[in-house]
Formats: sequence, C-alpha cells, structure tokens
Amino acid sequence: MDDKQNRIRAKLDAVRISYLNHLPEKHKAIKENWSSLQRHWNHTSYNALYLIIHGLAGSAETFGLAHLTKQARQIIDLLKPYYNQQIQPETVEQLTALNHEINALIVLLEESIDTMEEISSE
Repeated sequence: MDDKQNRIRAKLDAVRISYLNHLPEKHKAIKENWSSLQRHWNHTSYNALYLIIHGLAGSAETFGLAHLTKQARQIIDLLKPYYNQQIQPETVEQLTALNHEINALIVLLEESIDTMEEISSE
C-alpha cells in the first residue's frame, strides 16, 4: 500500500474505533429507555429509543456489525406504528414481541462490546 492508502486506512480505522467506543453508551440508553417504557409508555423515552435503534439499523453494518443492523431493523418494524403517535402497544403479544427483540439487541450489543474490549486488550 502506498502512503495515501495508509492514511485513508488509518482514518477509516479511527472512525470505526470511535463508533465502537460509543456502543456502551447506546447499550445503556436502550436499556434505560426500554425500562422506562415498560413502567410507563411515554413519548420522550419512545423517541429516544427509536432514534438510537434507528441509528444502529442504519450504521452498524457499515462498521462490520451486520448482526446489529439486522436486529435493529426488526425492532424498527415493530416500533414504527407508534412513531409520532400518542399511542402505545395495546396487546400482550405486541409488548412481548418488542421485549423479545429489544432484549435480543441488548445481548448482541453486550457481545459486541465484550469482543471490542477483548480486541483492545490484546
């Protein structure tokens, strides 16, 4: 590789590392907002949760985390009906599906964070 390619590669690596370093914050925010919604459905927590998961759906694959993108997209499909609405899931089945998918995303995030930390310590 020539010098220009090395500089580009280094910049891309820095962006990827920055993205990965923000995963713990996203993980925490997803858990907090989902917990809040489970206690009391509110527009503020819903919007925060939606935006974080939407961001993962749109960006994670770019940084080598296709499994996060796939899971986030499934959740977005479940959350979309409530976007910009003052309604909430009404049935146990709707809430159960959301809970299952969000918990699966939380586990995937935890695994990605653990992997990132293992790589960083090497």
